[in-house]
Amino acid sequence: MVRRIGKEFEKAIRGDLEEIGRGVEALMLNGTRRLIYSLLTKRPCISMRGLARLAGVSLATTRWHLLKLENSKYVSSRPMHHDRGKKAVLYYPTNLVLDEDVYTLSLLSDGITRRIYLVVAENPGFFRAELEREVGASSGAIGRGLAELVSANLLSVVRDGKYRRYYPTGLVEKKAEAYHVRARAFVKYLEKKMRAEGLEVIIKHSSGYEVIITVRQGRNAVSMEVRTNPFISVLA
Repeated sequence: MVRRIGKEFEKAIRGDLEEIGRGVEALMLNGTRRLIYSLLTKRPCISMRGLARLAGVSLATTRWHLLKLENSKYVSSRPMHHDRGKKAVLYYPTNLVLDEDVYTLSLLSDGITRRIYLVVAENPGFFRAELEREVGASSGAIGRGLAELVSANLLSVVRDGKYRRYYPTGLVEKKAEAYHVRARAFVKYLEKKMRAEGLEVIIKHSSGYEVIITVRQGRNAVSMEVRTNPFISVLA
């Protein structure tokens, strides 16, 4: 394990030296870093481990690129204690997410709570035993996940005889509507940062909550997808 992490660190260092050779300002010309940033716009408020799994790269590589992105104020982080005692540092694009929504989005970005919410959203009124079968998790894990989602006002529970049925509260849709007005400011923030690094920036809107950003420096031109509404993209 130590040897593997060492090799991944060497790869990260090598990539960093290559960037220095063509200009340290070219932060987003690195393919792995663009992938990590793009994923953070799609699944904001996720742990480093969860992000590494999504990106298909090692934890050491993910840590290296997050450090550079955070130091350059592209990414912010926040420690979070979940109700079940679990501790994690959550990462999200700077200026994309309000502080008050970090915990809520963390429940939707990864793990058992995300899986439960997606199943209930597709099957409103499911009770616990149905969720255990559909999600494929133990009764204890489902119970803890449901408790967190209900506590965060993402799900409501209705008694139906001996059953407790679960329904989305509509909070996600309300939050998504509120975030529409923030999208433009977030894109402007990104554009300003990239131009300050000496990059030519071209932005194309492909949908109401996604833009394609092309950056160019000399002969190097690359593009990446950026989601601008976390409460839509996190469940896409």
